Amino acid sequence: MATADDAGLYFSHPACLEHDPRAYMPEHPDTPERLQAIERALAARDWLGWERREAPPASETQLELIHSTKHVQKIK
Repeated sequence: MATADDAGLYFSHPACLEHDPRAYMPEHPDTPERLQAIERALAARDWLGWERREAPPASETQLELIHSTKHVQKIK
């Protein structure tokens, strides 16, 4: 089990379960089922000492740190 020195934060949001990229990319690995499996595995291990938090909304600027502006605008 994690100690206070190495425990982390786990951010997620219920809306993540509504996001299923397979409609556009059938082979995309980030699915609601994958997220549920990860959370079940962590819960079975007392979240490894991690603190769970609801993820706040990201700004477009924050999204563009990971995705291209074109991609963000297309999704928007």
